[in-house]
Amino acid sequence: MIGELKLKVETGSLLDKKYAKTLVIVVGLAFSTVYASSLSKSCIEEFIKLPEMKADFDMVTFMKDLPPEVIKIKAQSKLPFGKPADSKMTDIGITVGCLKQFPESVGEITPMLKDLSVEMAKNAVAGESGVAGNSGADVKSGFQSSSEKRVVKTTDVVYLRNGQEVKDAVVIRIGVDEVEYKVGTRAAVYAVKKTDISAILHSDGAKEFFCNGTSYNFETHFCHTDAQTYSCGNKPYNPATQSCHNNNQILNECRNAYNPLTHFCHADGQTYSCSNKPYNPVTQFCYNNNQVLNKCNGKDYNPATYFCHTDGKTYSCDGKPYNPATHFCDIYGRTFSCGGKPYNPATHLCKGQTYSCGNKPYNPKTHFCHTDGQIYSCDDEPYNPATHFCHKDGKTYSCGNKPYNPATHFCHKDGKTYSCGNKPYNPTTHACQKQ
Repeated sequence: MIGELKLKVETGSLLDKKYAKTLVIVVGLAFSTVYASSLSKSCIEEFIKLPEMKADFDMVTFMKDLPPEVIKIKAQSKLPFGKPADSKMTDIGITVGCLKQFPESVGEITPMLKDLSVEMAKNAVAGESGVAGNSGADVKSGFQSSSEKRVVKTTDVVYLRNGQEVKDAVVIRIGVDEVEYKVGTRAAVYAVKKTDISAILHSDGAKEFFCNGTSYNFETHFCHTDAQTYSCGNKPYNPATQSCHNNNQILNECRNAYNPLTHFCHADGQTYSCSNKPYNPVTQFCYNNNQVLNKCNGKDYNPATYFCHTDGKTYSCDGKPYNPATHFCDIYGRTFSCGGKPYNPATHLCKGQTYSCGNKPYNPKTHFCHTDGQIYSCDDEPYNPATHFCHKDGKTYSCGNKPYNPATHFCHKDGKTYSCGNKPYNPTTHACQKQ
């Protein structure tokens, strides 16, 4: 806005230099009203007295030199030594202590100066004509609320690209390059370049948006800093951070255009594809240039030789992948699984499930595992030596749930065994005559 906003009086002449002193006084008014929370009273007084202290004072030059001088002082103040004293006078006629009160960012200083330039121009003319100025009270950043817009019935609102707004405006003419308007009942006519206007809210409620001086629909287009408008699928998109795919899909922007069906756009600005398939390099990797695999605990691995388990570790058995949750790898590089679970054939036998007795494999169909850790079988039939006796005839014998040898004992119906001379006898029918 500095050097671009022109103030026209009824004769159409530009702002005369005789207003220079008035402009500086307005600086103090605007600062005390808009920025009182950030600048001290003594600092404001420095601005007011500046034209009296400098005979060759030039407002435009001063406003141009202020931001870089602020940045320089801010940088010097951060030095470990050689910091300038707050009382030291800078080249632009303002003390170091005063400049240190300004924002450090050019992006914050510039809007401040643009705000002041508008207010200084309006208040300068108002001061010369005896009309009280508003000291910047009617200028603020951002659009009005919907309730405020309903109140405005006879005036327009002009929104500048720097975020400021001019309320109580009456737009007189929208030309090819400029927009002319008055403020309230003042006689002054202001002219601002259309390229510096972002929108106009007309008194009838209609909104008109501008991008580099050209009208556009903000609901379907985005006005970029390159002064061009962008639309994708009739929706606005920012080409600095997004891209338009197939003319209808808005995607996060990568350094190069990409197809989301074949490439992945990473936060590093690069696109990643594996055999025309997108993959995220943070969690995935491209194996053998044709297969997308998830990383194992954040690391790549060879699936031909390793298996990535859910515990984040890789497993290999004799150079081949295996799942430790389903298979066991023995010392000979062999894997074994039984019922979907790992087992060691040296200690267990798989028969739908695993069987082990005394840490040795056994078949429950042919052997019985005793509590002593031994296995017992009689003619390939399991038996319990605690309750049965395996005879040479291949049969097992039990009497009263106790083992007995039918060659030496007789099992009576009373559940007891009887033997006479190491031979079986029935006590019901025979008497034992010991010799």
